[in-house]
Amino acid sequence: MQQRFRTPRWSMVLSHHPPCQYDRTFALFGGRICARCAGVIVGLPLGLAAIQMLPGMFLESNGSLLLVALATIALGVEIFVRNEVGQRQSGNVERVLFGMVMGAALVISVQSGIMLLLGLLAEVVAGQFYAALRMRKLGVLDRFITEYLEGAIVEHDRAFHSGRAFTLSCKCESHQTR
Repeated sequence: MQQRFRTPRWSMVLSHHPPCQYDRTFALFGGRICARCAGVIVGLPLGLAAIQMLPGMFLESNGSLLLVALATIALGVEIFVRNEVGQRQSGNVERVLFGMVMGAALVISVQSGIMLLLGLLAEVVAGQFYAALRMRKLGVLDRFITEYLEGAIVEHDRAFHSGRAFTLSCKCESHQTR
């Protein structure tokens, strides 16, 4: 009888998407990176450039920046929930653009002061809770969590484990239907 053991799928550190959701990532040097996080990385220097090109503008409009960030997060959460429910289909271009806005907002909020940064982070956390509540109400939260938990594990056969021989398995619902 073969003995099986489970280990974390370390590729999810940068992608934080199970294999059944790799359409939400980009292939990069043999690994995967989340499309939205790639957008954040691009947005960081864009935020720095905006601060350099328009000095003083962002320091005077903290309330406006928080409102723009709130609107962006609210839109992003709504799009995310609708994608998970199957009401719409977004692509990586949309995810990258959202990430770029969030990356730029993060840099500008750091530059503008601790209160704006804390406000932005509070908006992000509130958006996560709102998304979870909406998904629970719509009956898709359990499926969503299960996909992540099942995709986060790699099953190995101990008898054949030589560092190369292992089974990459993703048993999540959306992977089975694709």
